[in-house]
Amino acid sequence: MICQSDFKLKASDLRNLSQENIVRAKALPKNNIQIVLYNIVDTYNIGSAFRTADSINASKVWLCGNEVATPSNKQVQKSSLNTCLFVEWEHISNIDSLFQQQGIFIALEELSTNSGFEHKVKSLTELANQKLYQSDLPVYIIIGSERFGISENVLDKSNMIVSIPMYGVNTSMNVINALNIICYSIFGK
Repeated sequence: MICQSDFKLKASDLRNLSQENIVRAKALPKNNIQIVLYNIVDTYNIGSAFRTADSINASKVWLCGNEVATPSNKQVQKSSLNTCLFVEWEHISNIDSLFQQQGIFIALEELSTNSGFEHKVKSLTELANQKLYQSDLPVYIIIGSERFGISENVLDKSNMIVSIPMYGVNTSMNVINALNIICYSIFGK
């Protein structure tokens, strides 16, 4: 079952977020989906990931890496439209500790350079048909560094890899655009 909030705030309310609305937003039931930002360093991308997390009512955002900005960063707050103030998050320096959790780990990766993982690759249609949000296990969606992607170690530990088809000259798209596609594919939308 998808948890969908009836409590909605306009952009103007989010820009001037009251403590009462923060508490109310934090108390809402969440979907069993967690977003993992693996060495994402751009504050705009981090903030946008929080907006995506809120849009799908994700239960948590993981900030993995040593040089990542956290919600205390004013630019992250601004680009998240303050959603980072009520979406649960945690910073860990090493992603390996996350794999000790029970869950389904989905890595979003351009696979042109990682040919050893074809057995884990799922299409967007296959992903949508999995009904992962109905699982008792949390779903972790891992997006990688804007520059370096996801390490082979992390791809190896992931349950599945999703690569978005690119029909133009470019081999990849902005990580947050890709995250949005994957998140809504999980819900079959």
